[in-house]
Amino acid sequence: MRVDTTADSLIGYAKVNTGYEPAEIQKKSRIGKTTFYNRLKRPEELKLEELRQLIRICHYTDEQIVEIVKGGR
Repeated sequence: MRVDTTADSLIGYAKVNTGYEPAEIQKKSRIGKTTFYNRLKRPEELKLEELRQLIRICHYTDEQIVEIVKGGR
């Protein structure tokens, strides 16, 4: 399964895969509320630790993680 690597899509995947709403994902990821919503607007600013938190919450497969890191190519 290809993974769109934008923050909005990563969070959208988490919502579908886990059933969590964005506010729940934000709380579980321990990313500040303002920062979380800024990342949705500007996914290029997503930090490595924030990505790790999203991966932990979303239960991505190793293949999906590699695709995310490679930029979805």
